[in-house]
Amino acid sequence: MQTVESIPLDSECLAFSSIPHTTRLFEDFLHHFDKVGRFYARSPLAPNWWEDERKRIVYPEDRRKAVAAVLERQNREFGCGQKTLDNIQRLRDGH
Repeated sequence: MQTVESIPLDSECLAFSSIPHTTRLFEDFLHHFDKVGRFYARSPLAPNWWEDERKRIVYPEDRRKAVAAVLERQNREFGCGQKTLDNIQRLRDGH
């Protein structure tokens, strides 16, 4: 049986401008932040943005464990591998 983790995945990058209905606001957010910066906390290209955001994340233990339980059940049904289960356990443990 082939697991989900062993299926090769080819990916291709598309410019947001090539996706129908991409708004001008979103395009400016990505490429012309100076035009829209007053509406956002920081540029999407700001270095180390995750350090600021990590301090703001509130994810209660009971919610994390409930999400982990659902993910484990679903992924076992999909035939996931041990690495997936290990990552779900990391989520459950808060790491």
